[in-house]
Amino acid sequence: MMTLYAVLSDIHANLQALEAVVEDARRVARREKAGKLHFVCLGDVVDYGPQPNECVAWVQENAELVVQGNHEKAVADPFPQAIYTILPSYRPITLWTRRELEDEHRKVIGDWKFVHAAPPVLADFTLFHGSLAWGEDGYIHHVRAAGENLRRLKTDYGLFGHTHYQGYFVEEEFGKVVMALACPERLPNRMDKWRPAEVGKWKALPEHGQPALFNPGSVGQPRCHPYLTTAGIPGDNRAAYMLLKLNGSGRQFQFRRVAYDVKETVRRLRGIRWSERGSEAEGSSIYKDEADAVRRAKDPLSEMLTETLDQMPERLSALVEGTLIPTITGEMADDWRW
Repeated sequence: MMTLYAVLSDIHANLQALEAVVEDARRVARREKAGKLHFVCLGDVVDYGPQPNECVAWVQENAELVVQGNHEKAVADPFPQAIYTILPSYRPITLWTRRELEDEHRKVIGDWKFVHAAPPVLADFTLFHGSLAWGEDGYIHHVRAAGENLRRLKTDYGLFGHTHYQGYFVEEEFGKVVMALACPERLPNRMDKWRPAEVGKWKALPEHGQPALFNPGSVGQPRCHPYLTTAGIPGDNRAAYMLLKLNGSGRQFQFRRVAYDVKETVRRLRGIRWSERGSEAEGSSIYKDEADAVRRAKDPLSEMLTETLDQMPERLSALVEGTLIPTITGEMADDWRW
């Protein structure tokens, strides 16, 4: 009997996007007459979005495998130093998430592992969040980085997240690594540095001996790879994920994009508020003295964090309006450079 896996990553506390993806995956499972639909998650369930508790609760109940992302580490680590791994401009939402997350959910995400052993049906896959070469904070966004990770891969395939770019890397003849990026439209194979990968179409997994790394894209905050922007391809802010069809007539994968209620997510983001004693809310006892502990520290990083804490209401609002909302609405292009 055919087994269907929905591979999710980078939900980022966007419950509306998550619910739309789940509904789409179940619709495909019914159409394909799958015996059972399985969910796996590649990390970053929390941060950036307005509903971290609801998203962690869903993943805890429904995902068979979950790996820890860098944002889980930043939110669950009891030491303020974990915050320093997050870009300074994004720290206000991470601090808010640390206070908002319930103790039960903080423990859950703190127990997740960066690399996860897969069950027998996924024995050919290694699941991780960022990079096998550089840890959960490392990025695989071009062929050089992919090559380093493919050399460390001990299975035929890897499933990873972190970049929010939907696509894959495959090692072909003579060790050449090729990048394919999911596109919202059909394009000819004329690109110099990458190939287009169709969305919504089943494609056979590369054969044994052709190791590959797959990124399902981001459920809650999809981004457009700069190569797509350079090629004049418009961004696609629909929620992204990936399906794996196993044990049927050959092993196949499919990239999916799903429209969701972006306006509701925006409304909830605008409803986020910072309270000086927000950690005393029911269900969350963590970090109620964190601000005081940070302010007592004398190192330069703590001084930077103290400045953020002292201006939290203004900085949180500026981040929501200037970055988080434009990113999920598709108005802000990704600015990675390499």
